[in-house]
Amino acid sequence: MKIKKSNLYAILAAICVLIFSLNILPLYIDGDQLHYRDFYKYCFYDSLTLSQQFFCYQNTLGSQEPGYFFISKLASIYLEKDIFIAISNTILTFFMTILILNHYQKNWQRIAFIVLIITNYYFIVMLLSAERLKFSFIFLIISLLVSGNKKIISFGVATLTHIQSILLVGPYYLAQVLDKKTNIWIRVLAIIGFIFLSSALLILLNEHISSKFTSYSDSTNEAGTGVIGVIKTSFFILLAGISVRKIIPIICGIPLILLSYFLGSERIGMLAFILYVFTILYYKGKMDILLFIVMLYFSFKSISFISNVITYGNGYY
Repeated sequence: MKIKKSNLYAILAAICVLIFSLNILPLYIDGDQLHYRDFYKYCFYDSLTLSQQFFCYQNTLGSQEPGYFFISKLASIYLEKDIFIAISNTILTFFMTILILNHYQKNWQRIAFIVLIITNYYFIVMLLSAERLKFSFIFLIISLLVSGNKKIISFGVATLTHIQSILLVGPYYLAQVLDKKTNIWIRVLAIIGFIFLSSALLILLNEHISSKFTSYSDSTNEAGTGVIGVIKTSFFILLAGISVRKIIPIICGIPLILLSYFLGSERIGMLAFILYVFTILYYKGKMDILLFIVMLYFSFKSISFISNVITYGNGYY
């Protein structure tokens, strides 16, 4: 049976990430992973009812989204945690590689871009630390690979797994409207609707933001809150707008910039970086020189994160 070249590349990338995950994940025992390990170990006892298990999940991770809870509950029946996450990392890498190969211009740069993505600091953080965002991102990628009702369902599951992913779903649909030759009033209404929904999300997340602000400050030594967080996050948003010479990335990035003031540039900056990368691929279909420099920098930055995991059991040490 002949295997498509794109599938072969995706399989090879996924195998590399699987080997990496199986060796590094058991070493990550502090920081965020301390809470994720406690959740996986203590919240699924058979003696607990479903509501008690979910209450344990809420108290251990400070999260309300049910998606990650039910995925983990199912996995806990069959898999040890590190194996579960290693398999998840493999799935993420496979689908992400397929997505890149489907949208990146067909030249040698595609392989270089995949290498830069896999070694990217934010991708490594997603593999080793940001578990809920990882599962949300898996469904976001799947939604971009399918169509019709499957796309809507995948977007919905992504949001139920990590509510902040709606800040990436919104820009996707907004771009679909603004990039078409639609009536000016429809464009205005789309922008107003996006701002309204983003504002509503900020209000709904008020308590969540407060708890995460404390949690992230304690567990990741996040220094990028306040004005520093805004500056760091704005950097990616401005790069996206300048690179494609469009206002859409700026509009879509405003909610991320506001959230970064409270949650810091480490977590929200990751979403801003994803928005930046996808903006470039969506409009240009390949890396430009600015993106290449940024990608190169974050590949080198990942080295210290991995080193901290190996040495201290916490990438943010």
